Amino acid sequence: MFKVRLIINELIYTEENYVRDLNTLCKYYVEPLHPDKSEQVILSMEDHDMVFANSIEIRNLHQHFLDTTFLKLKDLVQENASMEDIQSATRQLATTFTNSFASKLTMYGKFVSTYPERLAKLKLLGGKSKTSKKWLQYCSEQKLKKVR
Repeated sequence: MFKVRLIINELIYTEENYVRDLNTLCKYYVEPLHPDKSEQVILSMEDHDMVFANSIEIRNLHQHFLDTTFLKLKDLVQENASMEDIQSATRQLATTFTNSFASKLTMYGKFVSTYPERLAKLKLLGGKSKTSKKWLQYCSEQKLKKVR
């Protein structure tokens, strides 16, 4: 049971970091660069959709999963957890994966299926066009904001 507890803790830790990174992506890039929400349009709607695909939906799914499942399991898998607590956490995790989370993973299809095109678009945005200069400047500014 010790190894099971460590595995569940690692899943929780990984999900927390993934959600944190998705929140950063959405806060600093996806939402402010959306052509309908930006004062200075840097990306066309087509480019925005290509680069970010359905990142917000993915973030929302994982935030929900973190809030409703993983954070509730934290108490059950602390260092002093009993065997019953760990077994309960394992059952809850398995139930959540099979009954609600697994069916929603299809949303990754859009993100994964356009990966080569996304990479090509990002290479173009790293080039020397007027849009590229705005894009690179924006990315540099956002990086500085996060460092401060």
